[in-house]
Amino acid sequence: MSPYLWCTTCGSVQEHETLHAQQGTLQRCLLCGVPRREERAAAPTTCRLKVIVSAGESSHLCSLEVSDLESLKCGDHLKVIVGDEETEVEVTGIECGQQRFLSSRCEDISTVWSRVVGIVALKVAVHSGWKTHAETIPTPGARTITVGSFLTVQTRRCRIHALKLRDGALLKREGQWAAAANIKRVYCRPVDRT
Repeated sequence: MSPYLWCTTCGSVQEHETLHAQQGTLQRCLLCGVPRREERAAAPTTCRLKVIVSAGESSHLCSLEVSDLESLKCGDHLKVIVGDEETEVEVTGIECGQQRFLSSRCEDISTVWSRVVGIVALKVAVHSGWKTHAETIPTPGARTITVGSFLTVQTRRCRIHALKLRDGALLKREGQWAAAANIKRVYCRPVDRT
């Protein structure tokens, strides 16, 4: 059974005969006799990426298998297995050889640098008069923190007056908010002055 294919010379669908079928299929139009080659698409392969996951003060080495046709960029969210748990991470850096890039094809990447965004260590500074007390609170990365809202630090109820973000921005106006994964530090004051 001969395939019916589009012939560019005839400008219509015509019956073709297969002449050669190894690397690329060579076929000839039975009407005009012009041969043409159909290239076979290479099957996508997978590549294993080295992923370094930063979780607070510690780092873990993981691997991730992706298609070599994909590309990654800083800010992408991935699911990797850290220890025995699947964890959501954000890509913070891409290393190709000895250089860092903001994005790259997966086949060129040697190391992916990332940080955990599932549960983050939220750093809180509580200002009480002349003293500042620092705390770290484990918080879901998607939780929104709002300037002017209340937060319980240990047993003290505190009001948030500023948020310092990872990109360097400082949010001070009431009602401004950010996801916990994007916050570098929360500044607050105790409501009850004890």
